[in-house]
Amino acid sequence: MAKKKIKIQVMSDGMIHTEVSGIKGKKCMDYIKVIEELAQMTTIHSKATKEYYEPEDKVYLTPSTNQTKTEDVLPTVQQQNKME
Repeated sequence: MAKKKIKIQVMSDGMIHTEVSGIKGKKCMDYIKVIEELAQMTTIHSKATKEYYEPEDKVYLTPSTNQTKTEDVLPTVQQQNKME
């Protein structure tokens, strides 16, 4: 996964140029919206990069087959407490 970067340039006329990289798909627009809110400005021109057209990165969570049950750990903790 690429490192997410936001490059912000404030021009001499007060315009702000923003470039988002490392964020695939339309999620980059979420970052632009935050910058617009912080700067109290609106986008007047936008140009999509090739990353905009790529599928967004997805995170999949799968259960582990090596999970430890609470009841398996509890007797060990209780034994340690008795020794102390």
